[in-house]
Amino acid sequence: MSMMVMRIGICTNISNLFERLIMNMSELAQWPLVDRLQAMEILWASLAHDPAHNPSPAWHEEIVAHRIARLEAGQETLQPWGDAKKDIRARIDARKAQQDGMQ
Repeated sequence: MSMMVMRIGICTNISNLFERLIMNMSELAQWPLVDRLQAMEILWASLAHDPAHNPSPAWHEEIVAHRIARLEAGQETLQPWGDAKKDIRARIDARKAQQDGMQ
């Protein structure tokens, strides 16, 4: 898929999203999780598109430097983002199951 097609798709999605975001937060909370996640990803893509307009605060650089140092010292490992999302979802599901068992 070309970048132009992706940008057109994102612009269309953002336009549709903003029409839907006019509603209040309680209505937004009723959206299916997959729709809320997609909306968040679309908004993030629009923010991350031009980093010059969204400079990172100084403390970000400090955290990144710390993490790179830990990685280089062998104290951290890298994981593909898809695998990381699966692990995060599994931890969230386990925590929810544990909380449900307490009730």
